[in-house]
Amino acid sequence: MKKLIIFIIILSFCCLTGSVIVAANEKNEASMIFKSGTNLNDFLSKLKKKKSTKDQIYAMGKFTEPLAKNIKGLKITDKYAINNFIVYGTPSTYNLSAKSRYDLISQYKVKYKKLPTTEADWIKLLELASAKKTLDDSLSSNLLLDIRTAKNNYTTGESLVGSSYFLKYSGKSFKGLILYGEGREGLIKTTYGATRGTIKTGDFDHPETIPGMKANIYSVKPDGTPNALECDGIYKYTIAVYDCAMVDKALGTSDCGQGGWPPTIESKDIFSQLKPLKITTKNITVACANGSTNCCDNSNFKCSRDDECHKGYLCNNGKCLKNN
Repeated sequence: MKKLIIFIIILSFCCLTGSVIVAANEKNEASMIFKSGTNLNDFLSKLKKKKSTKDQIYAMGKFTEPLAKNIKGLKITDKYAINNFIVYGTPSTYNLSAKSRYDLISQYKVKYKKLPTTEADWIKLLELASAKKTLDDSLSSNLLLDIRTAKNNYTTGESLVGSSYFLKYSGKSFKGLILYGEGREGLIKTTYGATRGTIKTGDFDHPETIPGMKANIYSVKPDGTPNALECDGIYKYTIAVYDCAMVDKALGTSDCGQGGWPPTIESKDIFSQLKPLKITTKNITVACANGSTNCCDNSNFKCSRDDECHKGYLCNNGKCLKNN
């Protein structure tokens, strides 16, 4: 009996300590945001971020001024603090886009019929962000992703038959978006595929448990024959899972990146702007079957200019090569 009591006391202490730590973090961040309205440099110093006048001007016109419209008693320093939060975020909201941080303030405005103007107000707003993160973490912790390839080294002319994307999930059903990406090292352009639907307890080894969500890792010809790998180099494959509710809230769409205006958000924009619940990647190396060091017959994997390559790469004969 004594052991049980001690265990309960320890458990209660751990839970209480965790709550205190979270509350302390929220209080510190709330103080930082509030004070940023009068001292931006100190705020940026604590965040270890550089000032972006361009982003501040854009956010003020796009987000902050519309939020502040018809709000009485709002001081200019209050606007600055709101704008700074949207543009730069805080340690606990770095994972959110500027649009998502704007959405948090909009949610706060709807709930409390005002905008945050005190440290206490900012604590309440950060609590909203924490609640959202808890939900995302819950979904993420129950997701398992993998990219299974038959081998790691191929030659042009071979296909990826025997390779596949894998997902396993256990938990409460949710509407999800899965992005599948294929790209060549150094090249900015990536080919994306997407599936949308209900993700529920099940896995891709039993696709009937999560119907309509699994995509092939390789494309096929009209007759069903697998397409062969056509370019040498390092290929990067990606599978990323998103919560549709988060996508729509962040991008202003109504059907998991579709609907609204513009009616459809491109997959590459979702991938570049939003943090997925979970993501995994896999690289394979492809060599030229004829023994040469540069062979590529697919324009989707070729560059024509340096600006089509990632930073640190230059376009050379259709291939993005590291600039040594």
